[in-house]
Amino acid sequence: MNAKRFLAELKQRNVYRAAALYGMAAWLLVQIATQVFPFFDVPSWAVRFVIVALVIGFPIAMLLAWIFELTPEGIVRTDDVDPAGAIGRSAGRILNFAIIGALLLIIAFLIFQRQWRNAAAGEIPPKADVALASASRDRELFRCAKTSWVLPSRLRYVPKE
Repeated sequence: MNAKRFLAELKQRNVYRAAALYGMAAWLLVQIATQVFPFFDVPSWAVRFVIVALVIGFPIAMLLAWIFELTPEGIVRTDDVDPAGAIGRSAGRILNFAIIGALLLIIAFLIFQRQWRNAAAGEIPPKADVALASASRDRELFRCAKTSWVLPSRLRYVPKE
């Protein structure tokens, strides 16, 4: 089969769009799993299971995108659809803009997250400010406590005569 013809067929059957949507949904599910699962004490193997299931599901989703088509009547087999009955150009453009918008939001989120982490790494956390302010007082208390522990052990009991 000719590579150009195959790629044109992928485009006609909306496999590219399905791959983009699947990628965005999979990324969102992985983010939710890695961020939320630890709060509910879900075992770490569950996150790995989600990732593996998404990776295994990708070829299946692409196969389904190849076989079926979304039409105004619903989801039907691609062989049964005439080219005029498929999703029109305007609906395809709307879907393209939605995908591009979602990808831009994801990129903006990743950039914001990276900038926030870099900014937070260079600052002293608020707890450290309190620790620095009270360091001299803590040293004084430690010194007093140390002498109170050491002195009684060095003293000997001398009986009265």
